Amino acid sequence: MPMSSRRCDAVWVNAAGKRKPLLSGRGGVLIADFCLSTGLDRDTVEELVRAGRLEGGLSTHKEPIRSGVIFDDALPSRDELVAMGVPVRDDYDPQALRYGGIECQTHGWAQSILLTRHDAESQQEVPDRDMCWECSRAGVPPDDGNSRRYESEVVQRWIRTHDSDGNWIGSEEDEKPHD
Repeated sequence: MPMSSRRCDAVWVNAAGKRKPLLSGRGGVLIADFCLSTGLDRDTVEELVRAGRLEGGLSTHKEPIRSGVIFDDALPSRDELVAMGVPVRDDYDPQALRYGGIECQTHGWAQSILLTRHDAESQQEVPDRDMCWECSRAGVPPDDGNSRRYESEVVQRWIRTHDSDGNWIGSEEDEKPHD
């Protein structure tokens, strides 16, 4: 589910380890999602960012670093990652990752769509799960192999921070990163 990007605690890290604030308007893919898509482990990806081989931002509000992004306009191709000497999944596709994705048992890493449901208590349309786009187009019902259900805490946060039309109504406190 997209999160508000009005506040950011991340900084750009170049090869020399110098930090400067991120420019507004630059999108990013969570390192966790990049790892799932490429098959790389988190430590390897964070080291590639620190070394300047991947453009991204790493959080400085906690140590060890556990949050961060790879800038989506600078996602490397599979060939570029192989040239860096790292083992990459055969089905890694940066274009699919730019628009979100999910690990599907049938299609591998695939673009995803957001499925919503009506929440009777709040009377709102709320996020329910991400689902493989290809399975959705084929009429396959969502299950554990082609979709990922949002945890209750994520849905409750959505209800608390959005009005009935889906507009953000949360506070600045709600915008802070959460683990």
